[in-house]
Amino acid sequence: MANITEVNKLIEETCNELKELLIQKNIDYNNSLQNPIQVFSKSAPIDGILSRLDDKLNRIKKKGINDKTEDTIMDIMGYLVHLKVAKKLNNN
Repeated sequence: MANITEVNKLIEETCNELKELLIQKNIDYNNSLQNPIQVFSKSAPIDGILSRLDDKLNRIKKKGINDKTEDTIMDIMGYLVHLKVAKKLNNN
């Protein structure tokens, strides 16, 4: 059984990993979740994020959580952070 110190350390490591991943992807994709270029889709940023979350949840529904879908968990966490950011940007 994991003790609280061990769990807290893993929480910190996971949050730091997610933070670094999100910042790097935001740079790589030129802030496209919060400011989409809207060539094909005219959806608002929040709608786009929700759509991506649906896609990731569908992947887990179809394939489960395993070695092949482990990255999907981090993707979902990242999209949830972006959703929170988008809501703050839109004063919601």
